[in-house]
Amino acid sequence: MTVVHSQECGSQPCTVAMTGDNVTIGLQGINVSNVVAGGVLCHPSYPMAASTHLELKILTLDLTMPILIGSKVEFHIHQAKEAARVVKILSVFDQKTGKVSKRAPRCLTEK
Repeated sequence: MTVVHSQECGSQPCTVAMTGDNVTIGLQGINVSNVVAGGVLCHPSYPMAASTHLELKILTLDLTMPILIGSKVEFHIHQAKEAARVVKILSVFDQKTGKVSKRAPRCLTEK
């Protein structure tokens, strides 16, 4: 439990922050070691729901092995690191046009 005593969007004080805003929050009554950049704060009566599935757009550059359905992968998000598994590959996009070039491919390769 902590108390928010200030909130700034950019360098301006604000009362509301929206998705994608870069927010600096002043907290009191909490150990600084429990706070990390990119962390999520929520009201104790309304905790954040955890997700078990994500749909992502992935840019592949220099892969040594193709990414197959069932492959184990690891997400790095700020300081967090989470293990995951590829369940489905929906499509491949053409690099130049950004349009779908192949639906339901068996694997992802470089580029």
